Amino acid sequence: MIRNKGLLNFFEVYNGPRIISTGLNKQFIKNPTPGISDLIVLPKDKPVIFAELKTKTNQSDDQKNFQKMCEDMKHNYVIWRSIDDAIVCLEEIGMRL
Repeated sequence: MIRNKGLLNFFEVYNGPRIISTGLNKQFIKNPTPGISDLIVLPKDKPVIFAELKTKTNQSDDQKNFQKMCEDMKHNYVIWRSIDDAIVCLEEIGMRL
């Protein structure tokens, strides 16, 4: 979790493979929540932001489905391809960085 003076809280969502140990055996469970955003941003007194971090790749079908679910429930879902995207988004909701 990253905090900015108590005004912003960023939670990184680890959605990689999980290892479950059962004695001598280990089982891998891959991506228990397919499509969930990379970050959950909790700005103080502002709506929650689900942020997907992308560089050159496109969203998977699971990510598109998660985005649709967020938007259908009136939550904010954004794709940030650069730090500038993040700054613009946060400034648009009234956060001063």
